[in-house]
Amino acid sequence: MNTVLVAKLVGIPAALVLGGYHLTLSHNVIPVLYDQSASVALSSFSPIYMKALTEVFLPSGFLSLASLGTLTCNARSATERILYGTATALIIGFGVVTKFVIVPVADRLLFFEETTPLDSKFGSKEEVVKLLKAFTSQNWIRVVFALGAGLIALYAAMTTTEKKASKSILG
Repeated sequence: MNTVLVAKLVGIPAALVLGGYHLTLSHNVIPVLYDQSASVALSSFSPIYMKALTEVFLPSGFLSLASLGTLTCNARSATERILYGTATALIIGFGVVTKFVIVPVADRLLFFEETTPLDSKFGSKEEVVKLLKAFTSQNWIRVVFALGAGLIALYAAMTTTEKKASKSILG
């Protein structure tokens, strides 16, 4: 297998997994916490966030960035370079939004969890829900970036295949 094929087989699914996971997080997981008490919401948010960070964001983010960057550098046409370059830029945007928009909100929620006794009123439910809603709405930006990157890269891979490959598939 060559580098380009490996990059396609790794990078495109990694970007789609990254977007799909965060879609599920924003649509199905975090909104469930809005109706919980502040202590339950805070104690539930921490493991969800840390699992997303360590088991999804870091591996999928770096794999997709490295693979899509490789595809951009090895592009055979201007169209292919633009498509893979756009996908790479979207993954970079995902990381930038994470660092400068998502992390401050998550850090505030994690701070509440670490410093608040479970029976305390510090970190009121209204403030916790406000932060969770901010996290969710800002996370939708990352969903668009990651899914956009994966879909653009998939389109590039499907429309810019080599003539030899398409002939062998067609007979």
